[in-house]
Amino acid sequence: ELLSLGAYKNIRAGVLSGGNKRKMCVGMAMIGNPEVVFFDEPSAGVDPISRRYLWKCLAVSAKSKNTAMVLTTHSMN
Repeated sequence: ELLSLGAYKNIRAGVLSGGNKRKMCVGMAMIGNPEVVFFDEPSAGVDPISRRYLWKCLAVSAKSKNTAMVLTTHSMN
């Protein structure tokens, strides 16, 4: 729900857009309340608005689940 993937629940992952595939991978990584998660370029190839939304979702998820996150990016924002 947080990653806005509900509309795609009956669609195979292989046919999702690149951005939605990345969001799905982020969501899968957060399942099970991990203590530490490493993300290598989770927003690569994602448009700027979706990138900002994804980073916001990561921050909210990390705080609510008490998870430490390491995020790499080439973004200069």
